Amino acid sequence: MSIARRDYILRLIEQFAEALARIMGLRKAGKLDDAQKLASETADGIFGALRVMIDQVDASSAAALLGSREKISVYAALTAENAEIAAAKGDARKAQAHRRRALELFLEASRVGTLDTQSRATVESLRQTIDVERLGDRYRELIARLPTLTT
Repeated sequence: MSIARRDYILRLIEQFAEALARIMGLRKAGKLDDAQKLASETADGIFGALRVMIDQVDASSAAALLGSREKISVYAALTAENAEIAAAKGDARKAQAHRRRALELFLEASRVGTLDTQSRATVESLRQTIDVERLGDRYRELIARLPTLTT
């Protein structure tokens, strides 16, 4: 990878981290509609026209469309934050659906490569909120391997 490409990717990662911090800050401040709007704008900015498609397919298909561990993890992190926004709005069903999807996406990312520290922490948090027995075989197998993936 060229230095220019690596620098570009690092800038994108920094921009995403800043956007995610702003989203979390808005959520924690109770500005839930603003947080949700920023999360949506961030996803649109990162994924462009592909976002509509990845929002409509299962986690495995979304991961295949996204391709890289980094992109899958970013999408998973935004999905996890959307879960917390839904929970703060009192929509438990939507929150649970987003949590499950986020976990599945992080597990898909773990198939592609090693998860970073923040992603591993989010996975551990999500595991506490999801009934693992209700996940498909593919995801239960990945969860069973998580201790080796997260050490």
